[in-house]
Amino acid sequence: MTDVQYNTGVASFFVLYILLEVPSQYFLKKIGPKYYLSGLLFGCGVVMASGAAIQSPIGFIMMRLALGATESGLMPGFNASIAKYYTRDELSVRIAIFFASASISGAFSGLLAFGLAKLGGVAGLESWRWIWLLEGSFTAFVGVIAPFVFVDTPENAGSWLTHEEKRYLVLRQRYGAGSGGVARSEAFTMNLLVDLAKNWQTYPMILIYISHSVLGYAISFSLPPLMKTLGYSNEKAYLIPVPIFLAACVLTILNSWWSDRRESRFLHIAGPFSLAIVGVALTIPTAGQKDLVGLSILGLICLTFAAYLAVPISISWMAANTVEPHRSV
Repeated sequence: MTDVQYNTGVASFFVLYILLEVPSQYFLKKIGPKYYLSGLLFGCGVVMASGAAIQSPIGFIMMRLALGATESGLMPGFNASIAKYYTRDELSVRIAIFFASASISGAFSGLLAFGLAKLGGVAGLESWRWIWLLEGSFTAFVGVIAPFVFVDTPENAGSWLTHEEKRYLVLRQRYGAGSGGVARSEAFTMNLLVDLAKNWQTYPMILIYISHSVLGYAISFSLPPLMKTLGYSNEKAYLIPVPIFLAACVLTILNSWWSDRRESRFLHIAGPFSLAIVGVALTIPTAGQKDLVGLSILGLICLTFAAYLAVPISISWMAANTVEPHRSV
């Protein structure tokens, strides 16, 4: 593939990912998170594993489109499900614990890629095909077992919650701190999009989310290649980011826990964004200078932390100030 073909494939993921996120919430409500999210997870694994068989740039682009379609409902679906159980002053750290899996996966995908790369040539398959096949198969397996361990909404939680416990969870959501005692409408119509489009507060939140998402995707797509430009071998380029991602996981949870304790959001987003500015200031002047590799890595560490720390805060900020079904959309 040329650089343009590769970048087109990478970007094509987001076409269906963006278009299907809101409709996916409709099916989440109709089917229920236990089976719907498990099905999406299984679909992600099947698509990824099937990607090991692609033979052309068109195949790569089609695989990325399909992956965007299957993954579109996962992040908003999981967050909406978490928000069913916790009040606004409990939400951020719970979303952070879930989202920390992203930074953990960033760490372990590097370790797995390092190990699986050694399978190159086995059964006539290149190393990248083994990475996609095995990681995709594992994801599909998790999707199969997920319905047996996934916790559904309080209303559909089954026998593990008593009727009184289910009622308590619903009422604490309705009358908890800051809720104002607003009863939630269960209707889900496309008019919700019109309502949200009229709400000016939606747009600053979108801008915040775009800002840390640009950082997050830039880091996840390019951290190992960036390490190679600093003069490290393929193996070290995969291994050096591992402790960085693990540290980002811990700091993300701590930042969200502190945010919940302070009942504050803004400073816990502004802080990581300021760290991003420091990261850019360190990486751009030192790019390509072999004697300043340490400063370059320090800048990349700052950017990685900034990419992850603000995400649960921005999600919970919006979720804490809207009621269903607007929250899901």
